[in-house]
Amino acid sequence: MSDSVIREEATSYTILLYRKSPTTRYIEMGLFLVGFFVLLSFFEVRSTPFIIALLMVAAVIMFGFPVLYRVVVHPRYALYADRLEVRVGRKTSVYPLLDLERTYDLGHIFRSKLHNKKIYLLVSDDFLTALRSQLKKVNG
Repeated sequence: MSDSVIREEATSYTILLYRKSPTTRYIEMGLFLVGFFVLLSFFEVRSTPFIIALLMVAAVIMFGFPVLYRVVVHPRYALYADRLEVRVGRKTSVYPLLDLERTYDLGHIFRSKLHNKKIYLLVSDDFLTALRSQLKKVNG
């Protein structure tokens, strides 16, 4: 294994605003539903204060959860000549580049051929470009 890092990146706040894994989407949706049901006990459903409070809950979750996720989980990605290392929380996953392939869903989703699972990379477009070029070099 080569130890020369081609590119290393920690996920930024702005990337977390628009690139999400299914897990983070489900957590945000769950938090919104909890907020919705809490507000139901305080306000009448179609009242203006209910709608304003619901919009505030949605905004706090949409803009606050990425901060919380970044502080608690602290995702980091490192691209080497022969592998991709993904550190999410205390868990480190290593994917050989020969094992990775692009999916055609979205640009930040890759598939591990060995494990047959999708890998959601919460990284910048520059990192994705470097990964794609390295995949071309490795896979020929």
